[in-house]
Amino acid sequence: MSNLRYILSTIATVVISTAVFAINPPCETEVKTDIQSPTLSTDSVDIKISWRIENETEIENIVLEASTDGVNYEKVASYKLTGDDTSFLKYKFQTNKPDIRGLVYYRFKQLNKNGKMYCYEPMKVDLK
Repeated sequence: MSNLRYILSTIATVVISTAVFAINPPCETEVKTDIQSPTLSTDSVDIKISWRIENETEIENIVLEASTDGVNYEKVASYKLTGDDTSFLKYKFQTNKPDIRGLVYYRFKQLNKNGKMYCYEPMKVDLK
């Protein structure tokens, strides 16, 4: 009976891992520059992030993620792009400061229409 439990547990782990992979595919190692001029600023109340995209034709959506350790990220915003604009478009994200203290990392993930996912270098802010 313990062998059956082990096999079922292994199958469940593979199914869960596959589902997570399908929802959150790994990032490509190719450097992307579609997201340009990202800026992160903070004041006593808010965190503000702005950026621009020159050409959306290949991009399906942009996800903004946050992390307190720079390794494990969670989605904080998602932007579905029309994919038909080749001019510079500006985007903004603004949120109240979280109740945590210390470094908070923000990064962009870009999902292209061909299914490739690109992660950008994280930006960090020190919430004192």
